[in-house]
Amino acid sequence: MSYDEAEVVAWVPAILADAGLGKPEHIERERRGVANHVYRIDGRYVARFGTGSDGVQFPKSAAIMEAVIGQVATQELLHTDF
Repeated sequence: MSYDEAEVVAWVPAILADAGLGKPEHIERERRGVANHVYRIDGRYVARFGTGSDGVQFPKSAAIMEAVIGQVATQELLHTDF
């Protein structure tokens, strides 16, 4: 399924609120993301949305990140919706 950028940006405030991270002031698309939408939020967070073909891999990616906490350097996973 494909979404346009405005549609994805509109989701960000509700998703951050759901995660307990507050209302964003600045949302900027990271242009290097190819198969998904990646956004920098307030210079503090990176949000990745599985809107492309790799979206089905998100649960596996999240599980790997959680499994290696404290063993290797990785991003801190703050919220998932699966």
